Amino acid sequence: MTVPWFSAFLFVLALGCLAFCVPVPIAEVGRGFYKMMAGWALALAAGAALTRPLDASAAAVTAWVFLGAAFFVNSLLYARADRAAAVASVPAALAGLAGVAAMVHRGPGPAAGPWIAGASLAASAAMLGAVLDTMVLGHWYLVKKGMSFDYLNRMNGLFAGAVALRALVLGAEALFLTRVFEAATQDQLVFFLRVAVGVVGPAVLAWMTWKCIRIKSNQSATGILYVACVFVLIGEMVATWSLRRI
Repeated sequence: MTVPWFSAFLFVLALGCLAFCVPVPIAEVGRGFYKMMAGWALALAAGAALTRPLDASAAAVTAWVFLGAAFFVNSLLYARADRAAAVASVPAALAGLAGVAAMVHRGPGPAAGPWIAGASLAASAAMLGAVLDTMVLGHWYLVKKGMSFDYLNRMNGLFAGAVALRALVLGAEALFLTRVFEAATQDQLVFFLRVAVGVVGPAVLAWMTWKCIRIKSNQSATGILYVACVFVLIGEMVATWSLRRI
């Protein structure tokens, strides 16, 4: 990658928090949810922009563009322009995806490295955003009574989809990009964290959350999602670290 791995991790964490606000209807759930997640995204995006070289590279420029987009979304929320903030979250997320592409871009060439690195970072954003936003949404049922459980079920479905995406990308890394898997073959702990903690554990926890949602037990579902957040944070941090030499 063209940036430090920890800066890339902060960036995809910010992107995920903001992007997975979009499936949550702000009119029904309320501004508070958006303010929390967009606020986290803004703080994390600032950390990502400040922990990489301050130059005119595409990676640096797109990081600051995404930071500006996150700031704009937050400004709309504090101005009580709820619908505009929800709409603005979409181009802000697209700006974040452009930032992911800029981090791994190496110019023309057939090498699989940049493509798989970009896919891995996108999968990290999906995993992190889906699990964190779903966990916070679970809490919102205590704040705002009477909300439909369809919202929580939808978000948990997106989390399960993100786990499937991560499994596919991990398989592609193993098949086409052996350099990413060198650490896994040399260090059994890294392999365990990426497979068991990063994929298998979240898949089981997504299924357990779905079972709780079926009986409308949001407190139990949220508790399971807490554990899922820990699994995903560890797994995706290791996944991003594994890309440091791409």
